[in-house]
Amino acid sequence: MIINSIKPHIIPDRLIYTSGDTSKIFSTKTGLQLGYIKTQKKLLTDKDFYPNHQGLDSLYIKYLEVFTFARRQGVGSELIKFAKHISRKIGAQGRLHCIAWNFEHPGNPPHKFYRANGFTTTNPKTNEAIDFAIKHDIPIHPRLTQGTPMYLKDFETK
Repeated sequence: MIINSIKPHIIPDRLIYTSGDTSKIFSTKTGLQLGYIKTQKKLLTDKDFYPNHQGLDSLYIKYLEVFTFARRQGVGSELIKFAKHISRKIGAQGRLHCIAWNFEHPGNPPHKFYRANGFTTTNPKTNEAIDFAIKHDIPIHPRLTQGTPMYLKDFETK
């Protein structure tokens, strides 16, 4: 009798489940949901995103939340990476955009998170201010946290 050896399978630490426009991320170790992202395909004609272009498909991040207990563990970055995958899958070539607001978590705007994940604004002064806040680990001035259009700078150009 010959017994075939069984190759071990590596189970990822996290799994993402998508239903409609919402993708939820779960820990495979605890079974807990760690956060979620809501997205929508949009045709961008507004120069606030991807300046000097007209009519680009992009995946709009309507909402991204990482639950408090799961923050600073790469969960948000993993959701952004997954959003890029969805963007490519729907024909938007990896383009992502969002409006960064500071209404849900006052004092902790998402601008630094998005900037650290490759997003930019169309305003060089705003980018400098966010980069300064990241470098010196200081809060972002409230003036910059009221609806900042941000887009993923690096995307496929095919």
